Amino acid sequence: MASMSHISPVLIANRGEIAVRLIKSAKALGIKTIAIYTPVDQQSLHVRLADKAVPLTGGNAGGYLQTAEILEICQAENVASVIPGYGFLSENTDFAEDVVKAGMTWIGPSSDTIKSFGIKHTSRILAEEAGVPIVPGTKDLLKNAQEARQAAEAIGFPVILKATAGGGGMGLQVCNNSDEVQHYFETIVSRGQTLFKNAGVFMEKYIAQGRHIEVQIFGNGLGDAISFFERECSIQRRHQKVIEECPSLFVGKTPGLRQKLSDAAIRLAELVKYKSAGTVEFLVDDDTGSFFFLEMNTRLQVEHGITELCYNVDLVAMMYEQAAAEASPLGGIKHLKQRQPTGPQGAAVELRLYAENPVRNYAPSPGLLQDLEWAKGDIRIDTWVTKGTNISAYYDPLLAKLMAHSPTREESSEKLIRFIDDSVIAGPPTNADFLRQILASPPFKAGQTTTNFLSTKFNYKPCAIDVISGGPLTHIQDLPAWFGVRNGVPESGPMDPLAFQIANILVGNELTTEALEMTGAGPELRFLADALIAVSGPDIAIELDGEPKKSWESFAVKAGQRLSLGKIRGNGCRAYLAISGGFPSVPKFIGSKSNAIACNFGGYQGRRLAAGDLIFLKEQDVSRLSQFTRAFPSDLLPKYESDWEIYCVPGPHDVGFLTNSGIETLYNTKWKVSHNASRSGIAIVGPTPEFSRQDGGEGGGHPSNVLEYGYPLGAVNWAGDAANILPLEGPDMGGFISTNTVVRADFWRLGQVSPGNTVTFKPISFDSAIELRKRTIDFISTTSEAFKRPGGIKDLRPLDWVVPSDHVSAVIKEIHETDSRPPTTYRQAGDTYILVEYGQQKSSLNLRGRVELLANEIESWKDDRISGCVATHINLLVQFEGTRLHQSELMEKLIKAEQRIPDASQAKLPSRIIRLPLVWDDSVTKKYIQDYTEAVRSSAVYLPSNIDFVARNNGITAQDVLDTFIKARWICVSVCFYTAVPCIINLDPRKQLRCPKWNPPRTATPEGCVGVGGISACIYNSLSPGGFQMMGRSIPGWDFFSLNKQYLRNKPAFFRTFDQFEFYQVSEEEYNKFLDDFHAGQFTYDIQPAEFDMKEYNEFLDSIQDDLVQVRKRQDEAAAVLAKEEASLLAEWKASKAAMVTFVTDDIEKLKADPKLSYIASPMNANVWKLQVKEGDIIQKNHLITILEAMKMEISVFSEDEFIGTRVTKVVQKPGSIVSPGDPICFVEEVQ
Repeated sequence: MASMSHISPVLIANRGEIAVRLIKSAKALGIKTIAIYTPVDQQSLHVRLADKAVPLTGGNAGGYLQTAEILEICQAENVASVIPGYGFLSENTDFAEDVVKAGMTWIGPSSDTIKSFGIKHTSRILAEEAGVPIVPGTKDLLKNAQEARQAAEAIGFPVILKATAGGGGMGLQVCNNSDEVQHYFETIVSRGQTLFKNAGVFMEKYIAQGRHIEVQIFGNGLGDAISFFERECSIQRRHQKVIEECPSLFVGKTPGLRQKLSDAAIRLAELVKYKSAGTVEFLVDDDTGSFFFLEMNTRLQVEHGITELCYNVDLVAMMYEQAAAEASPLGGIKHLKQRQPTGPQGAAVELRLYAENPVRNYAPSPGLLQDLEWAKGDIRIDTWVTKGTNISAYYDPLLAKLMAHSPTREESSEKLIRFIDDSVIAGPPTNADFLRQILASPPFKAGQTTTNFLSTKFNYKPCAIDVISGGPLTHIQDLPAWFGVRNGVPESGPMDPLAFQIANILVGNELTTEALEMTGAGPELRFLADALIAVSGPDIAIELDGEPKKSWESFAVKAGQRLSLGKIRGNGCRAYLAISGGFPSVPKFIGSKSNAIACNFGGYQGRRLAAGDLIFLKEQDVSRLSQFTRAFPSDLLPKYESDWEIYCVPGPHDVGFLTNSGIETLYNTKWKVSHNASRSGIAIVGPTPEFSRQDGGEGGGHPSNVLEYGYPLGAVNWAGDAANILPLEGPDMGGFISTNTVVRADFWRLGQVSPGNTVTFKPISFDSAIELRKRTIDFISTTSEAFKRPGGIKDLRPLDWVVPSDHVSAVIKEIHETDSRPPTTYRQAGDTYILVEYGQQKSSLNLRGRVELLANEIESWKDDRISGCVATHINLLVQFEGTRLHQSELMEKLIKAEQRIPDASQAKLPSRIIRLPLVWDDSVTKKYIQDYTEAVRSSAVYLPSNIDFVARNNGITAQDVLDTFIKARWICVSVCFYTAVPCIINLDPRKQLRCPKWNPPRTATPEGCVGVGGISACIYNSLSPGGFQMMGRSIPGWDFFSLNKQYLRNKPAFFRTFDQFEFYQVSEEEYNKFLDDFHAGQFTYDIQPAEFDMKEYNEFLDSIQDDLVQVRKRQDEAAAVLAKEEASLLAEWKASKAAMVTFVTDDIEKLKADPKLSYIASPMNANVWKLQVKEGDIIQKNHLITILEAMKMEISVFSEDEFIGTRVTKVVQKPGSIVSPGDPICFVEEVQ
């Protein structure tokens, strides 16, 4: 055998599973491998397995076809050989020739052989020369449609038109009569020219009852060839194979056929002195056993693996062996004939697992592979994907080849059925269930696998729903979602848990079963199986095959029926669709099937539903479904309002943060709900309450700023002068005050608050809040039980929702400072949280150490009534179940704990030192700042450069700001917000940067952004809202699927409290490479284990006190100047906004008064996102006028028929304008 050094390193000119396959065999032979990849493939397995991976710059669509660039890579990497696999460049003769001309070895047939067999009509001539039967057809290419008609009539129908350069099932068309030949001829000509750069077309007789049988051959280029006999690949969709078998059951039952096929294939291979692996394809008549040459595939076939299993051979290794021999004096494998096998051992079956939708004509289905757990078993899996892979739309959707080998065909089929049943493959639609049903079908078991199998012998019946339209915002939620998880994972779950649970009751589900949440309007769904469903929530249009249906009652849906859910009518904004059995195929992420829209994880592919989605259901007993229907009594229905009184508990921040007048403003105002009302935040508009502080101290320059703390859900949170209610997907940490907190029992009403509604906050006591909660729990429980017994619903009573108003103090208790303990304040934060605060809003690692010790103490209690804690600078937010653990009892436990906690100033805390790259003032953060400047606020003290602002605010230079990062060490004081953002402070207080946060905050911050606010910094781990000043970008610490080996399994958060950070500056190009590595799971964090010694640190603090006084003086003076400047700029900005509203309003009123004009109005409270008309346009039928944005949804506004033919005279809104129902978008006039 020739040395493999002749062909090492080898460049793998491919992607996907075949690239992985080629790399594995090369590594087993000691051949160094070099992979290439496009941007979308940076996470692909072949990139990780190769010895080296080189990115392609030719774009995603054509990257793997850029021969010039690939040859340049070969030269740069001193490549000795190139192996192409299948597809892409595998049969590109020019590329094969260029590889050889460049002095490398082409691992595959010669370019002359590829060329000879690449043109189908010339390959037929070669087959005839070798004495191989060919299908009756035209010898030469057809000149036109008329000649094609004449040929078809001579051959006899049916016939098949073929592009002569075609392959992979493309460029084919079966025709049953002359008219079809006439119709399709030009189509095939066009396909051939477009796909293969060859417009030639020929014709063959089409054998309807045929079998696709192929023979695996291997030649040494010296005139010898052997065969590994046949595979059957008859089961095809769109002329592409789906299931393959080795050997063929039909061939085995037909005496002498196996040898005849093998001999014919060998004759053809030896005629052209074929070298390397190839396949000769035949069409075998199912009735007679006659066989005809179809084509020669001059490459490795997709299905080569089942031949390897039946003959215990590595065909890829043979290809490397042949190539090494060619590169040596041997010229090819010697004594090849001695390797001719006598026949197959056992039987192998291969399934091609595709990301495609079988009910949508096998349409490719790109998307996120949320979960992938292969079952244990004797199955060969050739794949390129892992959990978390994003399946691209640019390439073939093949995910994996699943192969079973057993003594019999039946055993292999059963193995594969069990394997599919026991594996988890969740994400975009795949054909897994389709393949399983084929294997289990009687025709397949009987071996009736002709090429028309799928069209005549098999009917796929999935138990699923086909999403025709996803609606504005439809997604999956369950209970209790991520309750108590924290660590930057929003709780999520249904915004209206009351309606959600009742919908589940109506279909007989557990209360917590996943269901669809629909905002504004619902989806259109085609049910592919029988199901029992119920819709709850506000009044919504429901039609089943056009027949109106009612909400709040269950009804059966039959397979094939369409369910259309229209707009929500009247008050309320969210409805729920529960289906009996839920959605069993939707995977759990950190224990829940809920979808966190704000973070793009969970649910169905981490997103809202969209057309083409396929969601599997639980198999149902059809006869039971038709009898099992329930209706919720109409007199018990919840009331959905437009003016809401929402119950809340004062705190955690009112007294001491708002004046008495400010507190009165809070509770006496009807707050208007903004269009920015979503699952992550409900913006409310009204007067700015009077703050009692001048600034936020170390928390920031605005009086709404505080040191970061754990946010209670339901909090009314003040970011500067703007208020947001934090619902179920709100962040779990931040640095803005929360004045009052909506009680848990009222979350269902909070979930139905809509843009344009008003909200009045009604303060109540903790005990009243718990009483409401108990009433709600009891109502759900008794309703569930009532439906389980005959006549039980008659005993149900309406939910009593009245409790007395009671403004209690937000501060539950204060403990004064002692020699061994800091002052401690216990703040009420709704009915499920207590905020423990040490000190007086001054950051201190001694206090942070005490917070950690308290958190550890609470964890040691193992009390299941306590859901978890959020630890930050000087605070610990304790979450508890108030219906089981009273606030007073928890307070007693917390106060006793204080007496047991040791002095943190002497503690030694476990830590790690992590070095991270930092790109400073990069183009991406600049772009986000620019977008904010254009869309939100054009002038602010922190614009246009955040870095310059931070420098000015601290009385230092921009270089000094950079030095605080790259010449100092930082320590992590919390891991919270969204996706486990690390909040860090500089260990040297003299280098701690002080600055206010953005006002108003931005809605988007780029992944990896390093921000500064208050005295803290952070690394935004994912795209998220934010208010910190943006400095540059580093590497995130959040890996959704724990691809990186340094992450703990199923733990997406990497950073920990008391981690120490060191940054080193890199260029933007270097950073982008690091970020690409991070996305591919290949970035290596530079980590050293460490211990943080509080005693040693306190000694350091004592030594710098004099210096620190001077630093603080400088910072205070600088900040005071900029605070005045910001106050002026902020006032100007507010005034300009108010003036613009006045100007537009006056202009609109004048236009309204013109009798010649009419106007097209906004249907809702929203933000104008895009205008689709301009002055002078003539309105057509269903003319798109504008696209509005509200509640994180896009709403298209179309013209009514009455405006058809009118001309737009004036567009009175612009992108970013806020509109209410009835506000004019544009004015129109009749065309004279």
